[in-house]
Amino acid sequence: MHPGLSFSEKEAEDISRRLIRCKRHAFLASPALGDFLSELVREVRHREDFHRTKTRLLAAAVVVELVRSIADGKSAKTIHVRPAAENRVLAVKEKLVERPGDKWALPQLAADCRLGRSRFSTLFLRLTGDTPIRCLNRIRIELACRMLRETEDSITRIAMECGFESNQYFARAFKQFTGGIDSRTYRKLAAGCPLATAVDRARRRR
Repeated sequence: MHPGLSFSEKEAEDISRRLIRCKRHAFLASPALGDFLSELVREVRHREDFHRTKTRLLAAAVVVELVRSIADGKSAKTIHVRPAAENRVLAVKEKLVERPGDKWALPQLAADCRLGRSRFSTLFLRLTGDTPIRCLNRIRIELACRMLRETEDSITRIAMECGFESNQYFARAFKQFTGGIDSRTYRKLAAGCPLATAVDRARRRR
């Protein structure tokens, strides 16, 4: 186990033992594992030191989620769901990815799948690992992060374009999905500004 992953000796031994004892070589990956891998690929393309820190954390998360996927695969029970319903739910998720700035609502999403709200939410959670609204907010925040890195648009404009109806809601969601970092600090970090300098400047403006 690479020391850069920062597992304790006991954790590394436990993870290695679980992987070595696994006789099957194929398991259904969890939605979280797919998210972690996608984010990891994006982060390794950056060369700044703070991106390297996030890369190590994501790599550790991938290993942990891999072990969880194996454990879930061993104990998972067969769930009988109509493939057509699954396909409709996954198609709705693709719509969220393609048009995150649209005004989406849970009743509308469920109706698009020809399912009741409760059934749609349950199936969506099982297939994606997220509730519909949390998934939508995750997609919107990923878009917002990209716009903060790649454009000079105001934070208010970015929030509106990503589908958030208020700056307050955007601010809460942004911190939730970035581990407590606000959008202004994120933009400064992405521009290569050291964290201490960014915090000092933010404090002086208050």
